[in-house]
Amino acid sequence: MSPRRLRIEHASAFFLQAQADLQFATHIYQDSSGKMRDNSHPFFCGTMAYSQQAIEKAIKGFLIKKGIVFPFTHHILKWCYETRSARSVRALLGRQLGTVLFQNALLTERYAPSVEAQGRDGRYSYLLTGKNTEYPFLIPSRNRIEIPADTFSSDEAQVALKAARRILQIVSTA
Repeated sequence: MSPRRLRIEHASAFFLQAQADLQFATHIYQDSSGKMRDNSHPFFCGTMAYSQQAIEKAIKGFLIKKGIVFPFTHHILKWCYETRSARSVRALLGRQLGTVLFQNALLTERYAPSVEAQGRDGRYSYLLTGKNTEYPFLIPSRNRIEIPADTFSSDEAQVALKAARRILQIVSTA
């Protein structure tokens, strides 16, 4: 298989997995009748997590399709936004997505668990101190442990889901 063909198939695989993640995020967000779950539902963290994954995989598919090399990270938009060498990538994505959609995607991505969010206390080095979609975390100002299932609202989940849907639509056809 030629390098170009391999790149196209690899990008397509990322888009297909992003679509599967988006479908799962939607399934979690809706009840069996297709209506949004009530705001007290504990699964909005799942919608957030799978929306973030859909955004990440859609963006990575886009970058692969364009032949752009990127690091292995769940925070691909943060890399685009903060890394000096990624300025051209940020500009390219900015043109494709627009400012509001790019910002909504960044907002969703910030809840992906990351090493940077780990506590620094030696006795509790496994304790995350940042709100995230997967693991219990400490809120230092309240000196309290929270769980993702009790943390995310339907509004946050809806923003993430809409961003994921629109980003996948845009970048998979670009």
